[in-house]
Amino acid sequence: MISKEDFEAMMSRLMKEIRRDKNSSETPRSTPETTTMNLLMRQIPEFRYDPEDGLTFDLWFNRYESVLEKEGAALDDTAKVRFIVQKLDQDAFQKYDAHILPKKYSDLNFADTISKLKELFGHRGSEFARRYQYFQSKCENTSGGTFDDYTGLVNKRHELSNMSKITADQMKCLVWICGLKGSEHNDVRELALQFIEDKPESTLSQLHQHSAEAARLVLESLSAVATRDSVRASSGIELSGIELSDIDLSSIELSGIALSRHRVVDIELSDIDLSSIELSVFVLR
Repeated sequence: MISKEDFEAMMSRLMKEIRRDKNSSETPRSTPETTTMNLLMRQIPEFRYDPEDGLTFDLWFNRYESVLEKEGAALDDTAKVRFIVQKLDQDAFQKYDAHILPKKYSDLNFADTISKLKELFGHRGSEFARRYQYFQSKCENTSGGTFDDYTGLVNKRHELSNMSKITADQMKCLVWICGLKGSEHNDVRELALQFIEDKPESTLSQLHQHSAEAARLVLESLSAVATRDSVRASSGIELSGIELSDIDLSSIELSGIALSRHRVVDIELSDIDLSSIELSVFVLR
């Protein structure tokens, strides 16, 4: 028969085991997925969208994709989606969440998630526009003789312009347009830029033909304007000393009334409002 002391000792050990088991069940066990997620959270910074400073999702993902592939190799598709979404800052997440409605981020696989984020948080303006801006880079400030700001500007614009993938024809067209620096080339330069924006795969020959035709049309337009201005200026010709009897009035309309060779000997030129006379066929006898 168990003594009272032995029974109390046995019950004490039992209660200790119960408490130990309870505490063990309440403490979350660290899983491989949790460990991996925590590691990635420390290694990869939060994504913040700022296209003016070149901070796009494409740039961010390209920088940390290898880390995710290496350290997160054990993660399944769902866990990778959850990690990427957790790395969006508040503004980016709200914009993305609204963009994919009525779906939730968990409804999309990893590939679709990355594709939509690249589309939503990409560059503003075309690739050609960024390259053109890169070639227009100027040193505005020497940073006290160190050229730090200018060096940073050139480096950033180079990365944004994706120059490593530019084709020979794209480079030729870019240099061709950048060479149109004079003010007399403003119209043609703008037309050439628009042409490449619309047809980014155009060759230099195609750009040349288009721009030459555009230049011809511009010259014709300027010539037409000059001719019109010349005709308008003719209405201000000084007519002092000319007698009305010397003018073929059949070609003149006065306030919409054809004079048709009427005799107007008694009318002085000073009495006529010349601003209403259209000298379209001004003929002196």
